[in-house]
Amino acid sequence: MKVFDEIVRHDASEQGNSESFAVFLNRVKGEYWDQVRVVIERWLLRFPAGDRKDIRSRIRDKNTDRNVHAALWELYLHEMLLGLGYEVECHPSVAGTSRKPDFLAVGNGHSFYVEACRVFDRDAGTPVRNVKGVVLDAINNLGVSEIFLAVNIERAGSGAPPIRAMKRDILTWVTGLDVDEINAYKIGGNDRRGSPSMVWRRDDWVVYIHALPRSQKSRERASGGTLGVIMEGFRISDDVRPILVALKGKGSAYGKFDRPYLVAVGTDSWSYSEEDMEHALYGAMHEAGEFDENKVWRSWEVRGEDGFWGGPLNPRYTGVVGVLAVHACHPWNWADRTPTYWGNPFAVGSIPVPNCWRNVSFLNGAVALNEATEPARLSLGLPSPWPLGEPFAR
Repeated sequence: MKVFDEIVRHDASEQGNSESFAVFLNRVKGEYWDQVRVVIERWLLRFPAGDRKDIRSRIRDKNTDRNVHAALWELYLHEMLLGLGYEVECHPSVAGTSRKPDFLAVGNGHSFYVEACRVFDRDAGTPVRNVKGVVLDAINNLGVSEIFLAVNIERAGSGAPPIRAMKRDILTWVTGLDVDEINAYKIGGNDRRGSPSMVWRRDDWVVYIHALPRSQKSRERASGGTLGVIMEGFRISDDVRPILVALKGKGSAYGKFDRPYLVAVGTDSWSYSEEDMEHALYGAMHEAGEFDENKVWRSWEVRGEDGFWGGPLNPRYTGVVGVLAVHACHPWNWADRTPTYWGNPFAVGSIPVPNCWRNVSFLNGAVALNEATEPARLSLGLPSPWPLGEPFAR
């Protein structure tokens, strides 16, 4: 039962904006991607036979990228647990509930449950993203080689726009531009001329398009797409709330456990930082202060109790011993990622933290990070570097 089709591959191009990740991973040509597919196939064979069909079908899901990435995250975690010396049971039964966590790890004198959780960036891998991808691919394939176009989909409609009409309107606009003047424009320099732009509106779609200079070398090569920049419009980034929402759903999903419970979180937001995880788990920092005897205002920072685990006076989710986090964990960078273990200071129980995990502890309102002393790739059986070669030959 293989994940990938046994076919002769001819297309070595990058993933298209409207192309699903499952389709891309199955069709992309190259030794680099052959190595990725071989590892995925090998790791799937190490799953219990009764659980392979489900995870295989999710990795092959052409409709929802989120499903694919979530399944690959589980595959990664399962392999890591095996490499750390644990026997791993998939979807073990838990007393008092019909729901089942992803894994039960037993070994090294310990046993604990593991629940996998993937936190995605806004509409990544959703139908909205797929519809946007159709628009972006259409613009990228316009065949304009003299300049680049920057595109900002200000508002995505409820359905796909008339692509043919959109391409015609953009090409008509591009034809009327002075490409020599645009290519003389220096982005970020002292040149204050604004780049030409247009707004394409149709039904409930609003798309902003800007003409940008293209290097002489790129123009002479006359290959590659028309898109130079994809902009998502202005929005205030908040990566704490999605993590909190995901953790609260997992933290209370199974009631009380008979052994420690670890939540493994894969984050994917472009704006994520470890400070987001710190605030989501331990609470945000707030300013407090008072006037001293000389009526001088003295301020200091205090840790709020708005994190997942609350605080000393109001601890929450004490059955969750910790959160194992890896950011932007994908098959091609599995060998380079180092998991970070965020320990719950109020947990009932504990698990051993291996040397290949970074370890964050929390004491007196402050976090302390201990770096990993071994590469995590060793527990995955991956060499360094891996994969060998370049993903897309130039």
